Amino acid sequence: KTMAATRDVHGAISGIQQSATANIDLMAEAGNGVEMGARLVQDAGQALESIVTVSVSTADMVRAIATAAEEQSAASEEITQAVDAVRVIAGDTAQAMAELAGTSREVAEVATSLREVIRSMTEASQDGGPKALA
Repeated sequence: KTMAATRDVHGAISGIQQSATANIDLMAEAGNGVEMGARLVQDAGQALESIVTVSVSTADMVRAIATAAEEQSAASEEITQAVDAVRVIAGDTAQAMAELAGTSREVAEVATSLREVIRSMTEASQDGGPKALA
Protein backbone atom coordinates (compact mmCIF):
# COMPACT_ATOMS: atom_id res chain seq x y z
CA LYS A 1 0.00 0.00 0.00
CA THR A 2 2.73 2.44 0.79
CA MET A 3 4.29 1.82 -2.51
CA ALA A 4 1.05 2.44 -4.32
CA ALA A 5 0.48 5.58 -2.32
CA THR A 6 4.01 6.71 -3.09
CA ARG A 7 3.38 6.09 -6.78
CA ASP A 8 0.14 8.00 -6.60
CA VAL A 9 1.84 10.88 -4.83
CA HIS A 10 4.71 10.77 -7.33
CA GLY A 11 2.15 10.76 -10.22
CA ALA A 12 0.30 13.68 -8.69
CA ILE A 13 3.56 15.61 -8.19
CA SER A 14 4.61 14.86 -11.75
CA GLY A 15 1.24 16.01 -13.00
CA ILE A 16 1.48 19.17 -10.92
CA GLN A 17 5.02 19.76 -12.21
CA GLN A 18 3.91 19.22 -15.80
CA SER A 19 0.94 21.50 -15.29
CA ALA A 20 3.19 24.11 -13.67
CA THR A 21 5.67 23.86 -16.57
CA ALA A 22 2.82 24.12 -19.09
CA ASN A 23 1.45 27.10 -17.17
CA ILE A 24 4.91 28.74 -17.14
CA ASP A 25 5.22 28.17 -20.88
CA LEU A 26 1.73 29.58 -21.47
CA MET A 27 2.54 32.57 -19.24
CA ALA A 28 5.75 33.17 -21.24
CA GLU A 29 3.79 32.98 -24.50
CA ALA A 30 1.15 35.30 -23.05
CA GLY A 31 3.91 37.73 -21.97
CA ASN A 32 5.36 37.62 -25.49
CA GLY A 33 1.88 38.22 -26.90
CA VAL A 34 1.38 41.17 -24.55
CA GLU A 35 4.76 42.63 -25.58
CA MET A 36 3.89 42.18 -29.24
CA GLY A 37 0.46 43.71 -28.64
CA ALA A 38 2.07 46.65 -26.86
CA ARG A 39 4.45 47.17 -29.83
CA LEU A 40 1.52 47.00 -32.25
CA VAL A 41 -0.42 49.54 -30.19
CA GLN A 42 2.66 51.80 -30.11
CA ASP A 43 3.08 51.42 -33.89
CA ALA A 44 -0.63 52.16 -34.39
CA GLY A 45 -0.27 55.26 -32.20
CA GLN A 46 2.65 56.47 -34.31
CA ALA A 47 0.68 55.77 -37.50
CA LEU A 48 -2.26 57.76 -36.11
CA GLU A 49 0.07 60.64 -35.23
CA SER A 50 1.36 60.58 -38.82
CA ILE A 51 -2.21 60.56 -40.14
CA VAL A 52 -3.12 63.52 -37.93
CA THR A 53 -0.01 65.41 -39.08
CA VAL A 54 -0.83 64.75 -42.74
CA SER A 55 -4.47 65.71 -42.14
CA VAL A 56 -3.47 69.01 -40.53
CA SER A 57 -1.04 69.68 -43.37
CA THR A 58 -3.75 68.86 -45.92
CA ALA A 59 -6.21 71.17 -44.16
CA ASP A 60 -3.61 73.95 -44.24
CA MET A 61 -3.12 73.38 -47.97
CA VAL A 62 -6.88 73.44 -48.57
CA ARG A 63 -7.11 76.76 -46.68
CA ALA A 64 -4.20 78.15 -48.72
CA ILE A 65 -5.86 77.02 -51.96
CA ALA A 66 -9.16 78.59 -50.89
CA THR A 67 -7.39 81.86 -50.07
CA ALA A 68 -5.56 81.80 -53.41
CA ALA A 69 -8.84 81.12 -55.21
CA GLU A 70 -10.45 84.11 -53.47
CA GLU A 71 -7.50 86.30 -54.42
CA GLN A 72 -7.64 85.04 -57.99
CA SER A 73 -11.36 85.77 -58.12
CA ALA A 74 -10.76 89.30 -56.84
CA ALA A 75 -7.97 89.80 -59.39
CA SER A 76 -10.26 88.52 -62.16
CA GLU A 77 -12.92 90.99 -61.07
CA GLU A 78 -10.36 93.82 -61.17
CA ILE A 79 -9.23 92.71 -64.64
CA THR A 80 -12.84 92.66 -65.81
CA GLN A 81 -13.37 96.18 -64.47
CA ALA A 82 -10.14 97.35 -66.14
CA VAL A 83 -11.17 95.80 -69.46
CA ASP A 84 -14.57 97.51 -69.17
CA ALA A 85 -12.84 100.82 -68.45
CA VAL A 86 -10.58 100.36 -71.49
CA ARG A 87 -13.65 99.51 -73.61
CA VAL A 88 -15.36 102.74 -72.46
CA ILE A 89 -12.20 104.77 -73.13
CA ALA A 90 -11.84 103.16 -76.58
CA GLY A 91 -15.47 104.03 -77.35
CA ASP A 92 -14.96 107.61 -76.18
CA THR A 93 -11.76 107.85 -78.22
CA ALA A 94 -13.52 106.50 -81.32
CA GLN A 95 -16.31 109.04 -80.87
CA ALA A 96 -13.80 111.87 -80.38
CA MET A 97 -11.90 110.76 -83.50
CA ALA A 98 -15.12 110.75 -85.50
CA GLU A 99 -15.92 114.26 -84.25
CA LEU A 100 -12.36 115.35 -85.02
CA ALA A 101 -12.65 113.94 -88.54
CA GLY A 102 -15.88 115.92 -89.04
CA THR A 103 -14.26 119.08 -87.69
CA SER A 104 -11.22 118.54 -89.91
CA ARG A 105 -13.49 118.30 -92.96
CA GLU A 106 -15.22 121.53 -91.93
CA VAL A 107 -11.85 123.27 -91.45
CA ALA A 108 -10.70 122.00 -94.85
CA GLU A 109 -13.90 123.32 -96.45
CA VAL A 110 -13.43 126.71 -94.75
CA ALA A 111 -9.79 126.77 -95.88
CA THR A 112 -10.84 125.99 -99.42
CA SER A 113 -13.44 128.76 -99.29
CA LEU A 114 -10.85 131.20 -97.92
CA ARG A 115 -8.42 130.28 -100.71
CA GLU A 116 -11.17 130.95 -103.24
CA VAL A 117 -11.91 134.32 -101.64
CA ILE A 118 -8.22 135.24 -101.51
CA ARG A 119 -7.72 134.11 -105.11
CA SER A 120 -10.68 136.11 -106.35
CA MET A 121 -9.56 139.17 -104.36
CA THR A 122 -6.06 138.82 -105.74
CA GLU A 123 -7.35 138.52 -109.30
CA ALA A 124 -9.66 141.53 -108.82
CA SER A 125 -6.76 143.53 -107.43
CA GLN A 126 -4.57 142.66 -110.39
CA ASP A 127 -7.34 143.52 -112.84
CA GLY A 128 -7.71 146.96 -111.26
CA GLY A 129 -11.03 146.08 -109.68
CA PRO A 130 -12.08 146.88 -106.14
CA LYS A 131 -9.24 146.97 -103.72
CA ALA A 132 -8.83 144.07 -101.40
CA LEU A 133 -9.55 144.67 -97.76
CA ALA A 134 -6.40 144.98 -95.73
